[in-house]
Amino acid sequence: MPPKRNSKSHNKNKAAAETNAMGDCKLPPDMMIAILARLPVKSLCRFKCVCKPWCKLVSNPDFVKLHTDLSPRARASASVVQSHLLTCSVLGINPNRVSPIEADHPYEIFLDHCNGLVCMGRPAFTDKVILWNPATNLWKVLPGFRTNFGATKMVSLGFGCTAEGDDFKVVRISCLKGKKMKVGVEVYSSKSASWRVLDDVGIRCRVKYPKNHVIVNGDPYWDTCFAERLNQNGEIEEASALLGFDATHMKFKVVPLPRYDIVGNGPIVNWEGSIAMLDCIKKDGDWLQAIDLWCYHEGDGAWILKKRLDVKHDLKVDQCLDCSRSGKIVGGCTNGKLFIFDPKTGGVVVSEVKRGRGCSFQIFGYDESLACVKDMTPAAAALINKEDKLVFNDIEGFFVSSFRHSNGQVACYYALAK
Repeated sequence: MPPKRNSKSHNKNKAAAETNAMGDCKLPPDMMIAILARLPVKSLCRFKCVCKPWCKLVSNPDFVKLHTDLSPRARASASVVQSHLLTCSVLGINPNRVSPIEADHPYEIFLDHCNGLVCMGRPAFTDKVILWNPATNLWKVLPGFRTNFGATKMVSLGFGCTAEGDDFKVVRISCLKGKKMKVGVEVYSSKSASWRVLDDVGIRCRVKYPKNHVIVNGDPYWDTCFAERLNQNGEIEEASALLGFDATHMKFKVVPLPRYDIVGNGPIVNWEGSIAMLDCIKKDGDWLQAIDLWCYHEGDGAWILKKRLDVKHDLKVDQCLDCSRSGKIVGGCTNGKLFIFDPKTGGVVVSEVKRGRGCSFQIFGYDESLACVKDMTPAAAALINKEDKLVFNDIEGFFVSSFRHSNGQVACYYALAK
């Protein structure tokens, strides 16, 4: 039999080891933190079990921000794509109430991604909103909307976070019926864990889609129509613009859209912390020649052609779709496949999203992070299809979601770093 240990001495030595977990480490603490901050989320989640100081460090908001700032520049390219299957019941949706036309628009299911969290909801059919971190598989179901603004034409949700990255915001805009284009606004704060109605927001508009259009520096922007002036018949003429919400100061702002006859008709994206538009320049039909990058200059209130990105590959393209935080551009080809263009290297990779018949999908830039909000819990194991793992070496830096109406499933694919 093994010798008996003195329990008091054992507990004392254990406590000393926990408080000085890195006592035998030859590296300075700052260097150790710098190394850990460059590791993928999956590894850091495992390392939380090493000792209490590491567990506390990985959960520290300052470390989470450092880890997010270093991604994706410091870590290796992603190679493994995990698949999650969610059902309508998760979002509190009754499939019998959803028409096939409405179900074919994934924008009504997924909202967007901000600092590693994906916000999901479907405001037209349910008040359930979910914040989910796919990398850590933690999520939180938010409390239902607090206010009924009355009869509405459109309910749209936006997602963002404060400049410090410690308070995630979900913005609900209700466009009220009537000719005066009034709106009701309610905001959820992850820090206070509650909804708050914004009184006298000072805007009259009509939001076009049930989700925000783009997120820049944590602030969501919507494609919106504003009442500009009365015409000769006494009718209100509408003007399109971007409606932005300052998540830090809880205020709205308006950004004019560029003239399509000059800039083109590309997607509005987040390019290195600026509002930008990607416009495909084609030759001889659909052959891609270059991509023009137009950026909005807030000081001048004007759109400026920042650069033209030459694409030296034979590609027949439809349009650009989005870009990752590292600057890679994803777009659609005329044959239904995707192209990923890296402006730094000039390389182009053609990929394909594997999906079933009758599925539509959306794609947006995604970087894994340790982001977490209060009271997040592990997602139910039944929602994870562990056997359905696909390898997409080309989708690094992007999140893909597809929706199938027949069985009410939403498939989500996201990249994990090596």
